[in-house]
Amino acid sequence: MYELKILLGEIKIMGENRLKVGLGLLTVLATPIAVNSLVSNEVHAAEEKQVVVEKQVTAEKAVKADNKVIVEKQKVEKQKVSEKLVEDKKIEAVEEKTLTEKPASVEKQTIIEKEVETKNSVVPKEGGKPAEEKKEQVKTGYDNGIFYDNGKLANWWYDDGSAWYFFQNGKKHTGEGKDNAGIHYFVNGKYANGTENGIFYVNGKQANGYEKGTFYDNGKLANWWYDDGTAWYFFQNGKKHTGEGKDNAGTHYFANGKYANGYQKETYYVKGSLANWWYDDGTAWYFFQNGKKHTGEGKDNAGIHYFANGKYANGTENGIYYVNGKQANGYEKGTFYDNGKLANWWYDDGTAWYFFQNGKKHTGEGKDNAGVHYFVDGKYGTGEYNGKIYIDGKETTPIKYGYKNGLFFADSKLANWWYDDGTAWYFFQNGKKYTGKGKDNAGYHYFVNGKYDNNVPALNMPQYYQNDARWGRKVYGMSNLAAAGCVPTSLAMVFSGLGKPVLPTAVADTISNGGGLNYGGFGTSAKGAADAIKKYGYNYRVLKTKEQLVNALRNGESVLATVQQGYFVRSAYETHAVVLSGFDNGKVRALDPYNKNATGKWYNINEIWNQRSTAASDTMLGGSFTAIEK
Repeated sequence: MYELKILLGEIKIMGENRLKVGLGLLTVLATPIAVNSLVSNEVHAAEEKQVVVEKQVTAEKAVKADNKVIVEKQKVEKQKVSEKLVEDKKIEAVEEKTLTEKPASVEKQTIIEKEVETKNSVVPKEGGKPAEEKKEQVKTGYDNGIFYDNGKLANWWYDDGSAWYFFQNGKKHTGEGKDNAGIHYFVNGKYANGTENGIFYVNGKQANGYEKGTFYDNGKLANWWYDDGTAWYFFQNGKKHTGEGKDNAGTHYFANGKYANGYQKETYYVKGSLANWWYDDGTAWYFFQNGKKHTGEGKDNAGIHYFANGKYANGTENGIYYVNGKQANGYEKGTFYDNGKLANWWYDDGTAWYFFQNGKKHTGEGKDNAGVHYFVDGKYGTGEYNGKIYIDGKETTPIKYGYKNGLFFADSKLANWWYDDGTAWYFFQNGKKYTGKGKDNAGYHYFVNGKYDNNVPALNMPQYYQNDARWGRKVYGMSNLAAAGCVPTSLAMVFSGLGKPVLPTAVADTISNGGGLNYGGFGTSAKGAADAIKKYGYNYRVLKTKEQLVNALRNGESVLATVQQGYFVRSAYETHAVVLSGFDNGKVRALDPYNKNATGKWYNINEIWNQRSTAASDTMLGGSFTAIEK
């Protein structure tokens, strides 16, 4: 094997083509045969040299072109690397600023396909062909639905070209995961927002507090007492509960998360429980049972009563008449009751025994245990009625003149005037020597057993007290009967004694309806009292002198007396009403509607007159003493 070194300077090739090539030093390995051939055959050698030269020129051009491509690609790669470094710095700055707003410390990866081409030596090999190109690819992006980062499965936040997602093992993550902002729950690569597996999430965290009007506790709908930042509320299914619910204190009714107070669907609650006592519902006080205004028998601090729609029953309920929740006994608005039922027999009404029918003193034929009788105003009739003469309820035949069965007849009629019965002159009424107030030609007098009597008995009337538990607390205007009800209580006693049984409340209602009771001041004015007297069908006369007072009493009249400090009033700043009736040797009997120790006694009439009230409201009609007459 020989080594031939040829310095090529200028090669001249025979023929039409000439080529001038400067190649430098070329080392050629050849066999002895090739050398011999080159020396022996000049023409042949020249041709082969021309081929070699042409190939060398072609290879040189290829190398230059390849080198240019490589340089350009290197420039592009350098530019991309520079841009990525700048972008990474921007991303780091954004991540530090918006750590809680966006996925933290997200490494932004640009989806590209990197192609690195490595060229082997372009020096022609044997056969005159350049070396084959070799390529190496590194993947970033999706491949068959899997996301890669530099050939590795993605496990962080990446922008896949549509949005940023959190990947785990190349998949958009669903489930619990951790990024720079901490542990979150992800759904398809995003922070979870909504309900997942029964848990409500907000930005990947279990919801706590209100979300769109619903309250959550660690992602679950609130179902207990919670402080929502304004107050404590009882929640059910995330809402402030309205309806029945149960907490540690038991079962209650809730209204907007609180124990119900007041009406809920026409049922009344107190601290979440059904009302079972007296409560003010905003309109008035009512007695509740099981949340309803009670109708029926019930018990409060005053005892057992009958209630009608939350109030003490007043009136007829199921055939029974009630007064302030109690079965009526006695007179109510002029009607007499026995345990709530209309009286239909003999009853003592507090003044005497009377025979009642349907609550009224009976007039007409009736039957009792003694048989059939004729009754007049609840008593056996004695006198002439409907053209017939009765003695103790039994019809009798009259005589011309004189006594029969204890009755005095004159002109075949029961005597009704002054007659001489054979012993003396007497004033008769219905055949009997009259006792009571009567009128003859000399005027009104009080008679005793048919004779004038200067001493007159007191009117038989019931004793009422204004502070009676049955009505004392009843309110009128500025006060109640116990504190300021002396006038209506006194008038009720007089009216009852004169034959119209009535309770203080009925008289008080009458005065109050006229605006005369506890309006503009405490008590009843003189005008209010006068109006009540007229409404009950009686007449009144203002007494302006002591003599007028004495004459009224001797005539059997009752007097409403308004007095100041003395027998009945201790304070110099108050006045009080009492009832005067009867006259006995300069004394008068007084009924006090307030003081049990002062009532029913006989007092010096001069002292009583000197204690008369001088208050303007008591004397507006001309005086403070008023005689009441039929």
